Amino acid sequence: MLTKLKLTMMAFAIALMCGSFAPQAQAGSWSEGDLAVMNLSYFARTGFNIEGASAYDGLTFQGMNFANPSASASMWIGAVYTPAMGWAEMVMPVPKADQPTYLQIPVVVSNSGFPNMMEVRWASGNPLQGLQTRLVWFRAYTDSDNELQIKMWGGDVPGGDAFNESNAFSPPTNAAQGDEAHKIAICCGNGDLFFGANLNLGAKKVADAGGGGGTDLSGVDAALAAIEAKLDSLPAGPQGPAGDAGPAGDAGATGANGADGAAGTDGADAPCVECADVQAAVEDLACKLAPALQPTSVDDLLASVQSLAVNALLGANVCPDSAGEEVACLTTIIDGVQVLWDAKQ
Repeated sequence: MLTKLKLTMMAFAIALMCGSFAPQAQAGSWSEGDLAVMNLSYFARTGFNIEGASAYDGLTFQGMNFANPSASASMWIGAVYTPAMGWAEMVMPVPKADQPTYLQIPVVVSNSGFPNMMEVRWASGNPLQGLQTRLVWFRAYTDSDNELQIKMWGGDVPGGDAFNESNAFSPPTNAAQGDEAHKIAICCGNGDLFFGANLNLGAKKVADAGGGGGTDLSGVDAALAAIEAKLDSLPAGPQGPAGDAGPAGDAGATGANGADGAAGTDGADAPCVECADVQAAVEDLACKLAPALQPTSVDDLLASVQSLAVNALLGANVCPDSAGEEVACLTTIIDGVQVLWDAKQ
């Protein structure tokens, strides 16, 4: 109870302390996985021109009203992909050739891995061809000074290879129409997009490290120490009641096995069997197995009969007055193989 009271009072004091000052921003502490917001601006070389108000009515986030042959437009950024948020449709561009379109895109700081993508859309003059698209790639990353930077690449011309990040350029803060150094050519060199981008970083909140400008916490530290001293000086409370008895212990291990009992007396011999009966049984079993064994000579049949006879005589008590003991009976059975072979031919 005393410990819980101490922790509760300390937590209350810390809550008061945290409410008395705001966290400070710390520059230059960006790392892989941090979130930033990119302000993007762009111009199409011929602006975003629409032929007539009725054509503009057919324009949607997904594309143009292709049933209207007179509807035409320049290029625009229709959607953006980032690994953090997936695909997102973008607002339609400004339908004026002398004004840029502005977008705000949340991006994750990443020096490697899959980059972000912008889907560039445009409508051809033939409404049956529908929308056509290309990709522009971009990344927010930290440079060698741990400062946030932006780079972009893509398009259809050398130096803008969509699969070669080393050809990327760093866009200016704001897009400028006709800025040939910061353009990406789209669709076989017939269309250009001029880009500008900057990062809306805001303030990355981190705890104050105690350096210049921080809040003086010496008074809070002294108050906490005084509270700790008061709590430590409180007398101990009465002893509580005895606890319940614990559960019963596990059963002991199994004891050792007892000694073996004395050997029993030998049993009486089994009744003897006539050798002729054994021979008849072996030959009958050999004939039944013949379709599976398929003997092609008397030697094949001899091998099968001999194996069957040996197994039949194991443990048998052959009567001594019927062709002798087991060995003599085995000889009698083997000698009869030729007769058996001739009888089955």
